[in-house]
Amino acid sequence: MANVTSTHDDYLKFSPLWQKTRDAIAGQETIKAGKTTYLPRSAGMEDIDYNNYIERAIFTGFTSRVAEGLYGQVFSKEPQITGADNELSKNFLDNVDKAGANIKQFASDLIWDTLQTNRSAILVDHDPVPEGTDVNQKEHDGYRPFLRWYKAEDILDWDTSIIDNKKTLSFVNLKEDYYIRTDEFTPVLKERRRVLKLVEKDTWIYVVDVWELEKDEKNKDGTWTKKIDGLMPMLDGKALNFIPVFFLPANEPEESMLLPIVYENIGHYQLVAGHRNLLWKSSDPTAIIIGAEPQRDPKDPTKYLDVKMGSLLFLKGENGVTPLASYLEVTGSGAASILNAIENAVKNIEALGGNLIVKKKVAETATASQINKSNEISILGSFVLDCSIALSNAIRLALRWYGVPEETANTVEIWLNMDYESELAGDEKVRQGAMLYRDNLISRDTFWTDFLDMSEEEAQEEAKQITQEESSVYKVNNMEGEDEPDIHRV
Repeated sequence: MANVTSTHDDYLKFSPLWQKTRDAIAGQETIKAGKTTYLPRSAGMEDIDYNNYIERAIFTGFTSRVAEGLYGQVFSKEPQITGADNELSKNFLDNVDKAGANIKQFASDLIWDTLQTNRSAILVDHDPVPEGTDVNQKEHDGYRPFLRWYKAEDILDWDTSIIDNKKTLSFVNLKEDYYIRTDEFTPVLKERRRVLKLVEKDTWIYVVDVWELEKDEKNKDGTWTKKIDGLMPMLDGKALNFIPVFFLPANEPEESMLLPIVYENIGHYQLVAGHRNLLWKSSDPTAIIIGAEPQRDPKDPTKYLDVKMGSLLFLKGENGVTPLASYLEVTGSGAASILNAIENAVKNIEALGGNLIVKKKVAETATASQINKSNEISILGSFVLDCSIALSNAIRLALRWYGVPEETANTVEIWLNMDYESELAGDEKVRQGAMLYRDNLISRDTFWTDFLDMSEEEAQEEAKQITQEESSVYKVNNMEGEDEPDIHRV
């Protein structure tokens, strides 16, 4: 039975993918803590052997470097804000979240998080205003609209309904964690659910319920209690007929552009773990003696004397068997093939990272001026375009709630940078990261021999060729023919 803790089917489908991406960006310690989630355990491997296996492995932060590179491209130029020339608009944009963040800081945090999961939401909210509060007193007392963004993991459930012959967002369940202090030194984490919905009365209106989890000594699991029931936000004295939530970059969850890189990054980690484990085993041979028993301790015949390696050892054969001393060791003959697979994984990551900012043909649209007056846009550019539209729509609604006239508010736009410097910018960060592992193996001529023998200029050209070639495994989606979203819909 559905309740306030229920989640959408797509939430269950995508949340493991979100976790993979976040863990890959977090880096080595987080990946290693995931143990068998990211590094399978061979059958029969004892705990101590598996822990040593993990300890020897190296996770190289390719995913984080690509993410940082993409984020750096977006904010290599200041976001462009137009239409916000009046004093009210400037005041709001200087503090959009009631916590002191201006719109550029807000967008920066939002984009960095959304890049990882390809899923977030902006809620345009307003403090409840007590009846009889003077309009001029509202701002002084802190009653004002604000933007609040939610990461993918906090958007638990959502639904749409056909209202006035149009598919409309009609339900959203948002998770909110917050802290209270039982004393000045003891913060306690509390859980809350903010349920937004359209209900039908004379017409469809937007209402808000707030649930909180209450625990005590007798009830450790806690009970969900509705603290606010049917709060009805008002704009210009009227209830809203829509839910003021704007999803980024799309209304439904989709896989992150980073996910193929995450898979390659984890695969690279597994290959490196296997390679280093093989090197360790091949460097630690086991001595064996065939055809002779160990010598017994004269003081205690139930025990054997330790065999000292590195000194002269006399062996006595029995029953006509000639003793044989040798080593049992791993030859390491598979190391070359593993290194080849490691190199291919790095090249795949380079190509994938570079392809995210390679421009592809799209249909000419009314916003062509925002993409350099061309009909080309990259995967990253498409993501940024959609996020810019959602941000613009959220700002416009908040400005109307702030007192800016509708015709003025609807001219405000924010455009994040979609003009990226070069096709190499995305994968150059990756190549730098790849060098970290290469440098550890620089004495092994089976790894990255091509790059080792190249000059810096030749290496740059080689990386460029890798980026420009179409990968046989991964294909970039053709963006041609996509319709432009309606930026003026609030």
